[in-house]
Amino acid sequence: MSTPVYLVEYSDVAAEAGARNTIGGSPVLPAGESWPECFCGSRMVLFFQFDIPADIPVFGGNHLLAFQCRHHDDVPFVESGPQLPDAFWDGPTNPGYPGPFWRLMLHRDETGPVGDTEKTFSARVLTLSAGSDGSADGDYWPLFKVGGEPDWVQSPESPRCPCGADMVFVCQVPESYGFSDEHEPYADDYMIFLGNAVYVLACPVRCHPAAVWPVPQN
Repeated sequence: MSTPVYLVEYSDVAAEAGARNTIGGSPVLPAGESWPECFCGSRMVLFFQFDIPADIPVFGGNHLLAFQCRHHDDVPFVESGPQLPDAFWDGPTNPGYPGPFWRLMLHRDETGPVGDTEKTFSARVLTLSAGSDGSADGDYWPLFKVGGEPDWVQSPESPRCPCGADMVFVCQVPESYGFSDEHEPYADDYMIFLGNAVYVLACPVRCHPAAVWPVPQN
């Protein structure tokens, strides 16, 4: 039986206050977590967030958020092998930076949106609709999707969480996907992790809300 797949689509519709599936907007943070800051002291940009549909294995019913510093756009890289460093979400994950410049979070706490909103670009609605892996003819197709199987651009990667659990695929963002006030998803605009294709993997035992690792490839 195939794993459910939901296509994540960028809408022109402005997100209303309290919306949970958004580009930008007001983040629905885990209990006890504040809006993340970069090592440089600036508040990270909320690129997207959405509720994972209930029928997605392992993570159904969770809420996913993706933040990155507007001024430090780079990719995470650690030299520790498949086992990720302890508390990697609070430490340096790129040799060029002394601390965190991105943060992904996954949780199912009964929290609501914070009172503040993302200022970099206007909030837009994300829609999730049932789909399938790849294009209709079965060829590779770069999709913004949650669930299913990752469409690896390069060789598959399977890091382990610091707690020892094998990280599990959550979603992917296609290469050169732009985020902006306009519906131009492949424009040269604000992009996350240098515009690489990004594969989001998370700890299946949820040892920490930020035990979520992005694998960038191009």
